[in-house]
Amino acid sequence: FAGAIAGLIQSRVLRRYLRGSRWWIIVSSAGWASSALGLALFSPLGERVYPVFAILIAPAAAGVMLGGVTGAWLVRAPLRQPPLTPPAAPRSDLSA
Repeated sequence: FAGAIAGLIQSRVLRRYLRGSRWWIIVSSAGWASSALGLALFSPLGERVYPVFAILIAPAAAGVMLGGVTGAWLVRAPLRQPPLTPPAAPRSDLSA
């Protein structure tokens, strides 16, 4: 649920730069889900082996999984064409 909310907010910014930015909501949700999976997989292992593992490595693994899912989509996302240069604003000559 948090991934969908974060994805919705972030997609509002990404729509200026990417086509199909609404997909970001789904991608963000999948990234957060994989992050939760990473925590679920690595935390119990760390508690049995070495507690610092659960404190340091499990969140890092979760972040890598989140970054991997969202980063993979961003690399392949179609970019919007840059806008044309806006016309120059009229200059007011105040030196007269």
